[in-house]
Amino acid sequence: MLAFVEQHFPQAGFGQGQFVLEALGDGGTSRVRMPFQPTWLRPGPTVSGPAIMYLGDIGAWISVLKAVGPEPAATETF
Repeated sequence: MLAFVEQHFPQAGFGQGQFVLEALGDGGTSRVRMPFQPTWLRPGPTVSGPAIMYLGDIGAWISVLKAVGPEPAATETF
């Protein structure tokens, strides 16, 4: 799965360490880690909402790919 993502969607950032795919489970589950970057901090200090949503989006996308198979346009059918 990771090789597929890196080949077809290098902009997702898995090959550059922006995201780490830690686990793929049965039923389309995934665990994706986003290593900390200081640029995501907001006053408080808290992690920005856009960074959290980015992680959620990537995790959901990986889960859909796991459920339907490695198809570049898999999420366009939903």
